[in-house]
Amino acid sequence: MKSVFVLAAGFLREHPVRVVLTVFATLSATCLVLWMVGGYEALLRTYDDFAERALGRYELAVDPISRAFDREVMPEVVDALLEDPAVTAAEPMWAGGVTVRTRAVRLVQPPPGSGSEAAEPMGEALLLGTDAGEPPFDLTD
Repeated sequence: MKSVFVLAAGFLREHPVRVVLTVFATLSATCLVLWMVGGYEALLRTYDDFAERALGRYELAVDPISRAFDREVMPEVVDALLEDPAVTAAEPMWAGGVTVRTRAVRLVQPPPGSGSEAAEPMGEALLLGTDAGEPPFDLTD
């Protein structure tokens, strides 16, 4: 056992920079893990609030896993949900992200192929379409 400590001490004396870098990398990795765990905990604490904002008056949203633009929930699924006595409402909706730009931003866009960078979009919004009897979210003016 004594020879292990002698070898370790010799290594530390011979490569001090390597030891310092190893300690620094280990501390950095530990801090990164703690930061990620803190982020996940914060996400879990605010999950209910954001779920309520995202779903509106609904408790569940059903969406196909496909990333295709024309994805849709099959009509048989909607009919089965409507037949279930525990389901209050099953209303098909369409949702898509849109980029909001002002007219001034559109006018300063460089011509295509000019090599200049395009102007930054003003913001993104979720466009939601439905034929439901009442809106899924509270509406303002």
